[in-house]
Amino acid sequence: MSTPIETSSASHHAPTRCALALERAGLVAMRAEGPERIVAIHGPVGAGKSHAAARIVAQHNAVFVRLRTVDTARTIAATLCTELLMAPGRTTADSFDLVVRELRARPRLIIIDEFQLVVGARAVHVVRDLHDETDAHFLVIGDDRLRRNLEQHRDRAFHDRIVDWIPTVPLNMEDARKLALVYAGGLTLTDDLIELLRDECAGNTRLTVTALRRVVEFARKEGLTRVDAKT
Repeated sequence: MSTPIETSSASHHAPTRCALALERAGLVAMRAEGPERIVAIHGPVGAGKSHAAARIVAQHNAVFVRLRTVDTARTIAATLCTELLMAPGRTTADSFDLVVRELRARPRLIIIDEFQLVVGARAVHVVRDLHDETDAHFLVIGDDRLRRNLEQHRDRAFHDRIVDWIPTVPLNMEDARKLALVYAGGLTLTDDLIELLRDECAGNTRLTVTALRRVVEFARKEGLTRVDAKT
């Protein structure tokens, strides 16, 4: 017989293993000393990396930048200025120098998400130069392509500055229960349903959350307060 799980506000912030991996990565990055202070965390799209990064930002007063396919060295330098509460400079070099000056005075943890988007571009060298010219610590986050792309990149200078590679892992049953506690909206969900959703989504956090929301929507339309795999 399935053991039911009910929503509880006390569990809303219980971290999944992905979140714990991010926390470990943040700690490793902050404790890194010497000439290499970059930590990379990588995993499949939808693993929950970006969402979990918010916890690290709060814990370490970190600077967070999410890259886009259109980002360049100039936009990244300007975005870092903005996140550090400074007006960007007129040129890429001006913005870069402002960031260097600020990070030399007050080193921070810099978290850069979707880093695989700029591997092979000039933007990688901007991040590498910031690392080399300051005492800041860096956590770069990317999908499954990140490690392969960096290893294949002609300039291995950035790759060789990474002190640790930390992979994310798919949801296990405990993780899926934690998500159910957050997203079930007051419903009682049984373990057999939660396990079914996790398995159908192959342990992918984003897909599992979407599936949970659909269950909630279905239950509300049907006036249900308890849902199992047979419902």
